[in-house]
Amino acid sequence: MKPKVYVETTIVSYLIGWPSRDVVIAGHQQITREWWEAASERFEFVTSELVIVEASAGDPQAARERLEALESLTLLEATDEALALARQQSSGQKYVRYPSRPISAREVTSKSE
Repeated sequence: MKPKVYVETTIVSYLIGWPSRDVVIAGHQQITREWWEAASERFEFVTSELVIVEASAGDPQAARERLEALESLTLLEATDEALALARQQSSGQKYVRYPSRPISAREVTSKSE
């Protein structure tokens, strides 16, 4: 059994993101792509409903690509406490709307299509 690695939104955003002109961000993108290939053989990637929700926000094409990258990952269910914390931390954000209850990835991905 492979050790598990939690994939959060930043990882999938760097992995799928359009090439940046900013040298630091471009470096993060390149390192993330290299790590993704190498680590996928050694680790089981897992993610959560909250990452699915965040990844579905923004540009529709980019969101679709992020969701496709997350599609094969094991999905962890978000607890009520995790949802409450996510809503509290994102209170100033314009685009991400966290659910008031745990949801399935299918619910999120079907809404983004």
